[in-house]
Amino acid sequence: MACYQDKLKNNCGFNIKTPSSDYGYPISVTPADTGFIYAKFKDSLDKRDSFSFAFYGYHFLNSFDELNLSLYPSGDVIVRISYDPSMDTPFVLKMSCNEIILKVYDSGLVYPPENLSKLNKKELLHYNILERFFPITNHNIPSTLKDYFDSLIIVNPELLSTTYYWSLKKKSITRDSLPMKYSIYKMPITKEKFIYFINRLNNANFWTLPSRMAYEPTPSDGHGYILEVHALNQFKLVTSSNCPEISIELTKVCQEIINQIAPKERNLILCNSE
Repeated sequence: MACYQDKLKNNCGFNIKTPSSDYGYPISVTPADTGFIYAKFKDSLDKRDSFSFAFYGYHFLNSFDELNLSLYPSGDVIVRISYDPSMDTPFVLKMSCNEIILKVYDSGLVYPPENLSKLNKKELLHYNILERFFPITNHNIPSTLKDYFDSLIIVNPELLSTTYYWSLKKKSITRDSLPMKYSIYKMPITKEKFIYFINRLNNANFWTLPSRMAYEPTPSDGHGYILEVHALNQFKLVTSSNCPEISIELTKVCQEIINQIAPKERNLILCNSE
């Protein structure tokens, strides 16, 4: 992923008035945090689906050479839509007050494959345990294995660490296997048009929607997208998995933004929203 210092600053003299102070960036960031797509909430990744969202979200952005914008304020106002469907074309759209940039998948692997031979014997054992039982809690561990896990954790307390599990996953991946390629489309927009889209997002209740939206149970092969809105000092990220009814209006706004730049032949449609 590109370094944070490589970010662009358009400095349009425009900011977004967020309705709450709850959307601040992390107070402090360590090198171990850089992979978390939603770094402010890294300590709450105590569920398997939350961990997967953070881990694979990082690699998705990395494949498109996109910054992790959740770490620091960028000095700019940015809207970003990330679409990662299972049976459609992945893409990332980033809009500032004077430009829209669209990156569309062409070929290769979005997610680098894992090569477990890169792990040593102890790491492989821990990896297999965490793949099955993360997070290790009394709720997740069968009663017949409780004594074994209690002893194992005393000797290996790192098994309780989300960062440790992350490091094993990261060590096992192979980056040189079918690297992903994508096409880039760019177009200028006016500040007035940008403000129009911000108002449309406000009217779609973006700032009051929950951070995670999905049908329950969530189908494993459906469409979904992530929308980030970054003000100068605050941001919010919303994930719409399989595009439930609560996010229909938001999806329409995102699609309108996409239609500004997407070539018709690429047929980039969120969640079959048109």
